[in-house]
Amino acid sequence: MDNNDILGFEEEIVESFALENFDDFASTDESFLAHVSKMDDELKLILNDNLVQSLKQIINLMPFPLTIVYEPYYVDRIYRDEYYTYYSKKHFGISRNTKRLIFFKGCYYKKDFLDCCDDKQQDIEKDLIGMIVIKPTHTIGRMLISPFLLNIPFCYVRTTQFEISVLGRIYNVDAFPLSGQDSEVMTCAEVNMWQIMEYFGGRYSDYRTLLPSEMLDLISITSDVRMLPSDGLTVEQESYLFKKSGLSPKIYYKWLQYDGEKYVETYESYLKSPSLEEILHFYVESGIPVLINLREKGNKEGINHSITCIGHAMDETLEKFEEVDFSEEEHEQNQQKNLVDKTKNTEYNKIAVLKSWSAVSGYVIMEDHSTPYQVKRLDDLRFGNGKEGILYEIDSFVVPLYKHVFMAAEDAYKIAIDLIDESKDSIRECLCRTGKLETNQIVIRLFLTTSRAYKQFRVTSAFSLNEKVFFSQVAYPKFIWICEYGTFDAYRNHKGVGEFVIDATASMTNSPVISIRHGDSITYRGPNDPEDFVKLRRDIPIESEFKMFEENNLRYTNMKGGHHHG
Repeated sequence: MDNNDILGFEEEIVESFALENFDDFASTDESFLAHVSKMDDELKLILNDNLVQSLKQIINLMPFPLTIVYEPYYVDRIYRDEYYTYYSKKHFGISRNTKRLIFFKGCYYKKDFLDCCDDKQQDIEKDLIGMIVIKPTHTIGRMLISPFLLNIPFCYVRTTQFEISVLGRIYNVDAFPLSGQDSEVMTCAEVNMWQIMEYFGGRYSDYRTLLPSEMLDLISITSDVRMLPSDGLTVEQESYLFKKSGLSPKIYYKWLQYDGEKYVETYESYLKSPSLEEILHFYVESGIPVLINLREKGNKEGINHSITCIGHAMDETLEKFEEVDFSEEEHEQNQQKNLVDKTKNTEYNKIAVLKSWSAVSGYVIMEDHSTPYQVKRLDDLRFGNGKEGILYEIDSFVVPLYKHVFMAAEDAYKIAIDLIDESKDSIRECLCRTGKLETNQIVIRLFLTTSRAYKQFRVTSAFSLNEKVFFSQVAYPKFIWICEYGTFDAYRNHKGVGEFVIDATASMTNSPVISIRHGDSITYRGPNDPEDFVKLRRDIPIESEFKMFEENNLRYTNMKGGHHHG
């Protein structure tokens, strides 16, 4: 036997298949699914029309040619946990094993995966799309699919790195976890809880993943009825699970008060600004996965559902910016503070503040009955069978905030808007210094981040040594809110001309502003400095324009979206 020949030992255990086009997956008697069904009798019993259709919808997003590695015996820890908690107690037997499909862009064969060449293995990892687990419950299980190798619309998404073992080698894939639901142990609420904690556990050492049995044990403490089969979770139970997992969740409700069966007050009317959708955006822009609870639109007693929002898409024309509405109440307050000259109303309005988030064309949704990384508008959340699916609206959402983030998004927004109003003359001077005298518009962007990521970005992206030295030495709390602003042209070029840094570990009763930057002018208040230091300019030569803070929160997908197979 030649040393390069592969032994025929248990060849059916793991096989790889190279597919030239979409029809090779499931459309013919010689297709991939037909072949593995003949090879694996257990898979033949698992596959049904709904499962095949779900798989086809996901494969339809992948580039061809496509390589699929099929594992008929895969131990999935999520399903195994479900099995020993629930399915093993049933009278009729059900398998404890799952099937796994692993996908690669391009054509690879078994010899390629066993190749010792580092370049070959790097190529394989670069082309790794991800994996899908098929459960004996006739449903899709754990999925790790990279959005950066799918034919989806351009969007900004939150992912983290996971390890996938293929034929004895470990590869890394950037993805956000997703799973289908089986309606008995993992309903939509449990799926969303699991996938968010799977993300946190995979990305941060402070948190760990949650198994289905662990969720049941925690919730059973608060419940006086049976837990299985699952009836789903309430929004309070979702928040409780986040809290018991080491996070500091915050709940936002769409409707705050009821009068009989009629809604009488919304979150927006209670806080006046920002809106519930804007608050959601600030957290999503910060790279925080948000668990959204839905209700059938217009039907208070209708069907409920849960999804996870992990990113957004932008209107590339940037022609839909809306202006910040400074209310009369705020205007009067500012006048009382002598921040606005009462005789010069035009002075107050000389800077138009445009919301960057108003150009969002949709949000990136992970939903357990659909393909991953869907881009949907918040007013068109329809899930199900195409146009016959159910149209939902947001009922509430839970934000799994990191520990020690005490300032909520709505408070950071109010502080930022007040700072812009107070600084309008400085902003105008900044625009003059940067040669933008003709413009009277600025675009603002608000997000939460860690000081570690922010300092690293500023030090590595700064042009001058002085700027690098400044940002490398300033003291920040662990978490900060950033409000960037720039001209329309600067924003289109991913540049800013000013920013406000706000202490996310402070509250509204404290003085939370750390630094203010207007072009090449910057102020800074240290942790032991008096409050007025935040307005004391530092004579530090810095650039008048700077790169917007990107990549650290959300990453931009780089495949051309919109082209799907027939």
